[in-house]
Amino acid sequence: MLKFDLDFRIKVVTEYLSGIGSTSLAKKYRISEEGIILLWVSRFQKNTVLMDGD
Repeated sequence: MLKFDLDFRIKVVTEYLSGIGSTSLAKKYRISEEGIILLWVSRFQKNTVLMDGD
């Protein structure tokens, strides 16, 4: 399985949150499954909430 570095994941999540669909992003960055992007978004949002609570 191909690993993506943190900076790349943040870039993709940021684009997703700005309104670009996961299917479009998967095609743009040649990510095999759009579900991977949705997983990153979910993790990003959970971690952001945890950090805001500190």
